[in-house]
Amino acid sequence: MDDVARVRPSDLPQLDRCRRRFVRTVTGSGLTHGPSTHSRRRFALANAVVDAARRAHAQAESEGVAPSEILDDTAPPRDLEAEERAVFDDAMAGYGDVADARGGRPVDPAPDAFPARTSRSGRFKLSVTIDVALVVDGITEVRRLAFGPSPHGRLADDPRARLTALVCGGTEPLRYVHVDVLRASASVVDTDAEERRRWGDELGPRIISALDEPEPAATPGPWCSSCPAVRGCPAIGASDLASPLSSAERGGPGTGERPGTDEAPGASESPTTGGSRGAAGMGG
Repeated sequence: MDDVARVRPSDLPQLDRCRRRFVRTVTGSGLTHGPSTHSRRRFALANAVVDAARRAHAQAESEGVAPSEILDDTAPPRDLEAEERAVFDDAMAGYGDVADARGGRPVDPAPDAFPARTSRSGRFKLSVTIDVALVVDGITEVRRLAFGPSPHGRLADDPRARLTALVCGGTEPLRYVHVDVLRASASVVDTDAEERRRWGDELGPRIISALDEPEPAATPGPWCSSCPAVRGCPAIGASDLASPLSSAERGGPGTGERPGTDEAPGASESPTTGGSRGAAGMGG
């Protein structure tokens, strides 16, 4: 087991589902597989969208134009397949609408795309990805670009929103925005230092408790079919691997969850073409 566990947003649901999977995933011990070819393809598309958005904000700022003017002229990467190119074009149109409406200027210097924050105990670090960061009306705004809405009824309950706020927030307010690039919509949650402290105080002891278990409990369920620590699992015989996960459970479109053991630094979900402008649619 590694000395410092790395906890990402997609790991948090396993705290309540299967502690064995949670501990093995965050410590990197006993993993048997990485992302599938399909996962790598959707990561490539997600990364292309995020890279284009970052470049558009920087260019729009320097030229004094709206981000949509840059995004509308952005061609999809040549290595994307035909369907992926269509989704890329839709995403450019959808994010252009959101970017123009919300405004803001890129954070300078640009933030680390993979920030992490080590807990006070030194036992684990929280790790997230930043797609786009801007300053809007004097408040730092971190945007997550996704191919669908957040699966959580309240964005403040979204693990990615909470971890991003914990990792990136200091003493100043921080705004987290989940952008559905295919529907040109944005969900917003504002956080302050006190709220982030409360989240950290709730989460830290739960993570430490799981890491301290000599033999973390293995709980069978439909999530077993995507488990990267399935080898040698004492519960695997009792699990129903044929039972499908819901979109939210498996990290489906727009959830921001990473399948397997890898996480794209962008809107890492498998999209379906939707409608938008034009054709588109710590404690512990």
